[in-house]
Amino acid sequence: MAFWPKGFGRGRSGSSAAGLHSRGYSPQLSASEISRGLTSNADLHLRQHYDEHIAWDADKEESRVWRRTMYTFPDWKKHRSSYRYVHHMHTILESRIVRGLLRPVLVLTLAAAAVAAYQTLHAKQLLLSFLPALPILPIEPFQLTSFALSLLLVFRTNSSYGRWNEGRRRFGRITTTCRDICRQVLALVPRADVACRALFARWLVAFCRASKWYIREDEPLEEELAAWLEPSELSQLVTSPHPPNFCILVLSHAVSNSGLDQFAVVRLQEALTELSINLSACDRILNTPIPLSYTRHTARFLILWLLLLPLALWGSCGWLVVPTVAVISFVLLGIEEIGVQIEEPFSILALENLCKKAERHISGMMLMDETTYNLHCPAQSTEQLPDFYGYEVVAEYAHDPYAFTQGLQFDNICERTGGGSACKEVFWESTGMHGDSTMRAVQVADGRVLAKTPMASQWFGEGATRLGDKLYQITWLSGAGFIYSVPDLKQVGTFTTPLNDGWGLTTDGNLLVASDGSEQLFWLDPANGFKIVKQMRVMDGSKPVFALNELEFIGGEVWANVWQTNCIARICPETGKVKGWLLMHGLRQSLQDRNLASNGMDVLNGIAWDHHRQRLFITGKYWPRIFEVVPVPINATDDALAKRQSCFVRK
Repeated sequence: MAFWPKGFGRGRSGSSAAGLHSRGYSPQLSASEISRGLTSNADLHLRQHYDEHIAWDADKEESRVWRRTMYTFPDWKKHRSSYRYVHHMHTILESRIVRGLLRPVLVLTLAAAAVAAYQTLHAKQLLLSFLPALPILPIEPFQLTSFALSLLLVFRTNSSYGRWNEGRRRFGRITTTCRDICRQVLALVPRADVACRALFARWLVAFCRASKWYIREDEPLEEELAAWLEPSELSQLVTSPHPPNFCILVLSHAVSNSGLDQFAVVRLQEALTELSINLSACDRILNTPIPLSYTRHTARFLILWLLLLPLALWGSCGWLVVPTVAVISFVLLGIEEIGVQIEEPFSILALENLCKKAERHISGMMLMDETTYNLHCPAQSTEQLPDFYGYEVVAEYAHDPYAFTQGLQFDNICERTGGGSACKEVFWESTGMHGDSTMRAVQVADGRVLAKTPMASQWFGEGATRLGDKLYQITWLSGAGFIYSVPDLKQVGTFTTPLNDGWGLTTDGNLLVASDGSEQLFWLDPANGFKIVKQMRVMDGSKPVFALNELEFIGGEVWANVWQTNCIARICPETGKVKGWLLMHGLRQSLQDRNLASNGMDVLNGIAWDHHRQRLFITGKYWPRIFEVVPVPINATDDALAKRQSCFVRK
């Protein structure tokens, strides 16, 4: 897919799919060049020769990716070590700068050797008699012009470093501002408006990635943003004439339609303006080099100076002129080469790591939001009612109607392929019933079972969750559990819990969180023999909530399905208080009304959360569909209070 309309340029090649030299781009004479008379055979030959020279330096362009470094504390210790002198001399031949200088240094050294050989042969009268000796130039002109050459090189490297530093700071401001906008949105947008908060998070990440792609020859945006944007959103983004501006417009409209007060809207719009300004600054750095006349004059002055230098040194150095010129050429050309290499900073800056760091911060803030909110707001009193939520179904997905769902978790699996990486969305699903229990991977899009590991008939599968690179599954009435590898679902171990029973299972990212059908939640430590490290009673006001079943950790809360009900409790993991109820009454009935119910369709039981796209999935035992729903805040009406009452079951 082409990212840009045909003929639409951005100051480089006119098509991101075509790329530049490394992607087969062949520059052509422009209309302005033709009008200036650059059409003679000599001009065309010169242009062709220059293009061939650029192709010769393709390895140098490809090597720029290895200069995208970010330092850690150990790296700085090595950088400061006094051993660095020995190390840098030892690895001099591995330097890509040195490799890039081999050709011009070799030419200048051969020129010096030619001068030395000619003078030697002439002194021994081995040349034809009419050939004169080469003139011996006085050293004074070189001494007088050396300061000018030094100033040219100093200005060159200082200006290039200034551009590199500004590029680093400007892109750093882009990622920092994105993180700060996310912080403001989480603090200002109402907590019930989950969709709006999620939209800001994913489009801020999209802006970082699109900006990186825009100022650098990079991989297609589809691969970078597939895990963040909906397919329709991604399609609109990559086909837009200017993807970063597309993201800015989406965010601008989101701010305007957020319902925030005018002061908050102004602050967020100013932050978006800061993003636009910094992207424009990066664009300016990319499209406006140091004046070409300066670069050309420096290169010509330097080469002429070095070519004539042997004629001034021969009288005092003799054949030592050859190594002397080689060393001086290496030093001076190296300074000029470094200036040229850092003049365009974005292909050697670690923009990928900066984007990933911004993504981690944005994802982390989304996950920490509930916890930090609870730390800074007074706890809900027992007299206060919890929040109530209805739902809106936004999508349905096929589901095996013969799966007695006991545990459900969303995951995005990416595998390396020959052409890059391939990602697919899956549900890890644990099914129950003796002789029919399995651990399976289910493709989200069509419900196809990608992998399945059956369990022995004595086991009744219950909750399951992924922690690290392993899947953990508990069983009913036994205390036994199984460990599977990802993504092939091979059983790689077993474990035993101290619980009387096993029902639901999830993770907070460090520990496993389990339920046993009572009103208790248990935190288990897999690294310490699955011992219980925390236990909490779940209460709605003064009422305990029994029959906690399938679990999911969402936004810093434990969400628990109450067995035999249509209720999902949002539980504060610090206090055990129920903060809200999702009243899912009607989902099961909708299947029956459409004659989709079959195989003895049972109760609601299955919660999965896509934390990247902020999507909530709900299903049940023997349900033929998985629903993607959006919680919708509702008032505490008599109907809501009556439904809440149905959430309490007897012990």
